[in-house]
Amino acid sequence: MGGLESPNASTDSNAAVIVSKNRYNGGGAMMKRNELARVVAEIVEKLSEDTSWEEFTYKIYVRQKIERGLQGIHEGRSKTSEEVREQFGITG
Repeated sequence: MGGLESPNASTDSNAAVIVSKNRYNGGGAMMKRNELARVVAEIVEKLSEDTSWEEFTYKIYVRQKIERGLQGIHEGRSKTSEEVREQFGITG
């Protein structure tokens, strides 16, 4: 792992999967390496001293989902509350 040994290899591979989905499999906007490093550093900076690998990968996952949602809005793939209510026949 390039000098950074993890206490939890299975969680590390989850993080790698999340990042690779984001960059290569349509999981969101592709980021250049410098931008990705900046975002990860920002997340790491906010972690508490006792953060687990699971918590860290969850934070990456949440960030990815938020970016994907914002990208969808930017690309016009969103609906207003009224459109959703109409689609599901919700009144009131």
